[in-house]
Amino acid sequence: AGHPAPAPKESTSGLFAARHRLTPPATPTLSTRRPIRRRLVFRMAAATSAAPRGVCWDVDGTLADSFLLGYSATKDVLHQAGYAEPSGDEYHAYCIYTTPVRLARHAGLEPGTDDFERIGADLGRKFDDMYIDLVSTDTAAFFPGVLEIVEGLGSRKVPLGALTNAAVGYAEAVLTVNGVRMMFSSVHGADDVPAPKPNPDGMVVCLSEMGLEAQDLVYVGDSPSDGKAARAAGCKSVGVAWGSHPVENLAPQFDIIVRTPAELDAALRCFLTTGLVC
Repeated sequence: AGHPAPAPKESTSGLFAARHRLTPPATPTLSTRRPIRRRLVFRMAAATSAAPRGVCWDVDGTLADSFLLGYSATKDVLHQAGYAEPSGDEYHAYCIYTTPVRLARHAGLEPGTDDFERIGADLGRKFDDMYIDLVSTDTAAFFPGVLEIVEGLGSRKVPLGALTNAAVGYAEAVLTVNGVRMMFSSVHGADDVPAPKPNPDGMVVCLSEMGLEAQDLVYVGDSPSDGKAARAAGCKSVGVAWGSHPVENLAPQFDIIVRTPAELDAALRCFLTTGLVC
């Protein structure tokens, strides 16, 4: 009863603080946690709300190695109509035009005349009838390495479209025989859009059907008119060097030129990830 009361014990945290001359860390409060949580939520929302991006393709000379098919059909149609057959270089040079215009030029007709329009349209119909019927994996197979790129994009649900200055029926046939038609949400030709390339009208139709804004679509082609159409529509563009036109003619019209399917694959992956062609 006569002993003094023992002094109260220091807490463990107090002893630790005294020994190390430190102040125990303050327990985080709701007010200190909330800004971090808000930043995390914002970052997650930004990542998940990024706009989808897609790829639109030219067909001949870009997807399909169809030079012999197109050149042979051109010579046959012109020969049957009594016109001289064009050289291979002439055929390549005129691939920037729609089928009726190309054939009228091959026939030596003057643009702007009645014969040019009338005969060009007639030759174009005969060409399309022959051309489309001859489409197969022997005559219009995809270039080596390109089919794998398209299949990879399709498996990842990347929106895909196709726009050609040939007939839409031809584009449908080429995609079908190569086994990828079901992956494309938009397919058009010069005969079913308001105006052909290099006008942007077909690109605008494809954008609408693919559900994309112009800045979220890249167009892949092998002709200067492809690059011009993409640029006029506000889209990115990639020119391929394995088609009908030399690189020096392509470079001014496209955002980037690729020389191999491996380079194309890398450029598309860059665009789909960043929105830039690189």
